[in-house]
Amino acid sequence: WIQPFLTPLEALAATEEGKIFPPHRIPEIDLPGYQTIMAVRDFPIDWTVLMENIMDPDHGFFAHSSSSAAYGFDLYAADGKENTMKIEEKVMKAPKSKEDLGKGWTITSSVNAVEKLKKYNREVRASHNTKTDNKKLEQLDVPAKKSTTTFVAPSLIHMGRSQDGSTTRSFVTGFWICPVGAGRSRFMSAGISKAPFSVPRWILHVSLNNFLDQDTFLLCGQHKAVLQKEAEGYLDMESSGDEHSYVNNVRKSTYVYRSPSERLGMRIGQFFDATLYRAPNRKETMLARLKNKIYHEPSEMTRQNVLDRYEQHTKICPDSKGTVKNCESI
Repeated sequence: WIQPFLTPLEALAATEEGKIFPPHRIPEIDLPGYQTIMAVRDFPIDWTVLMENIMDPDHGFFAHSSSSAAYGFDLYAADGKENTMKIEEKVMKAPKSKEDLGKGWTITSSVNAVEKLKKYNREVRASHNTKTDNKKLEQLDVPAKKSTTTFVAPSLIHMGRSQDGSTTRSFVTGFWICPVGAGRSRFMSAGISKAPFSVPRWILHVSLNNFLDQDTFLLCGQHKAVLQKEAEGYLDMESSGDEHSYVNNVRKSTYVYRSPSERLGMRIGQFFDATLYRAPNRKETMLARLKNKIYHEPSEMTRQNVLDRYEQHTKICPDSKGTVKNCESI
């Protein structure tokens, strides 16, 4: 990790002395018996839009319907009835030792890890139960696990299920979404599991890239609309003389929150509206794009460019690049 204004050696020394602190870590990564498989991809999508999408469980059944992983989103959604979403926020103060988990604003959503939409389909739409559905119905008396999604500002997300929502999870998905600039992001993710062995990274990369491409082009449309509204908001703040309020209510005035699963999304939206003004060069870039009526380079908005896995992933991933090279040799 890069510490601004310090050389790597100065940063290490300052960390040892307790003057600066490392970023928050996902606890399971450091536990014995856990395997971690990393992945990376660059996206022509604003990091805020990408993060909001990751933390939105409702989109899974629709944007990822062709993937078996789509059913997993249902375990993180809320139905507003028996399975409501609870939100917990806290501000972590400076840790007392280097073993502590960093500092900053953290928000966690938790909900019963049971089927909601699939259950609705069975009960209301009278869909036929498969053998798998019947087996799950027999297990309804077992106490449900808790699905938790945690956002550690400004760029870490981790998700998993455990018996009470706070104990160690057997499988965790982690995301580090790094801003590359207004309208761009570097997506880094990890699958962290309690497993006796680790599979080759390239196998995960094949399935992950297929999964990501199911809604990447859709996000580009949201990205364009949100960035345009953000730029217009900055212009209104300047025109009204209120440019030092630091709150640009883009999402509050644009998004329509109706789902019980969107309690987390609402708070994340409020966080972005209140903080993006302070991101270096963001306001200036947004206003320049508004002036020129360009929110994306026109050539970048084609499906071919938006879904260019070689430029966005293979080129920057040694494992995948090596695999392609080996296949070409064969």
